[in-house]
Amino acid sequence: MIKLLAVGVWSCVVALAASWGVASWRSHPAPASAHAEAKDLELKKARPLNIPIVAEGAVQGYVVAQFSFTLDRTAAKQLPISPEAIVLDEAFRAIYSDDRLNFRHLEKYDVDRLTKDLVGRVQRRLNSDAVKDVIVQEFNFVALSDLRR
Repeated sequence: MIKLLAVGVWSCVVALAASWGVASWRSHPAPASAHAEAKDLELKKARPLNIPIVAEGAVQGYVVAQFSFTLDRTAAKQLPISPEAIVLDEAFRAIYSDDRLNFRHLEKYDVDRLTKDLVGRVQRRLNSDAVKDVIVQEFNFVALSDLRR
């Protein structure tokens, strides 16, 4: 009987000590770090784009692309429109008008240049640096002949 009572008292002491430890740990704020700036950033995923590739006066296929972008929350609150719409529009314009994107003669496409160019174009159009980075989620080409099967 005494052993049972001692185990019960011991359990209560351990539970109280653990509760007090967690409460005191949670009450002290974490020290400021380099991640403070990252807390204001948010990753937004844009909807997929289907971009027609026109060559020799006809549609040869479609580029299916999906982008994500990092957004500064505090700067985004001051924007008059959604940055997603501008990111999608600039991505469509950049890919549609890029003469180096030739799927008949495939070469390595400079994705870094595309994403840096998109960030610059979006920032100029918004007159804000709310969009910090553009990330490629998906980038595929589907030939028109593959769609007809």
